[in-house]
Amino acid sequence: MNYLGMTAILGAVLVFMAMLVVMGAVVIDLNNSDKSMETMVASGTAEMSVDPDQAIMYLNIMTDAATAEEAQEANKVIANMVMDALKSSGINDKDIESSTYYLYKKTAWN
Repeated sequence: MNYLGMTAILGAVLVFMAMLVVMGAVVIDLNNSDKSMETMVASGTAEMSVDPDQAIMYLNIMTDAATAEEAQEANKVIANMVMDALKSSGINDKDIESSTYYLYKKTAWN
């Protein structure tokens, strides 16, 4: 018998054995009178709520003025008001930071 024929026979035998195992499991299952052994039930719920511990805000303060000094002074007043409002709401000084400062010359194009 050639290789292909042996492979076909071996495959058929394996399929037959698998069918016997399945049928045996069905027979064993039918003979099992304790149905509680067949069932597993799991259920559960979970709920969690937490207070936020971080907020990130980006603010821009922009002021136009006749001179750079006037614009800086106006921005300083506004920035101090913002800082005071943040602090009065309970935010610590260490949690407030500034990142960038720009000063541009205002140019009038005619």
